[in-house]
Amino acid sequence: VTPRRNYNKRNESFAWYSDWKDIEPFFSDLHIPRNATILVPGVGNDPTLVQMHDDGYHQLTAFDYSEDAVASALGLLGPERLYPDGTVRVSVEDA
Repeated sequence: VTPRRNYNKRNESFAWYSDWKDIEPFFSDLHIPRNATILVPGVGNDPTLVQMHDDGYHQLTAFDYSEDAVASALGLLGPERLYPDGTVRVSVEDA
């Protein structure tokens, strides 16, 4: 786990646990197709969502209970990756 640093700055990425290069081998081993619909809980300034999209996983739905975290995720994603054309949906939700 990487130590915390500047995690409150909007649009600055920070991987809390691990990033896509650490997770991707599991997706490959499980043969998860690039067109799979994937739910991503707990977004914010973690770059994993962007990396997943850029690696071809476009059917992503991500959420967080924090409006600030969702705003950070939207900033990292940029408009080109968002629904409807980029297909990533991000919203404020709570279980």
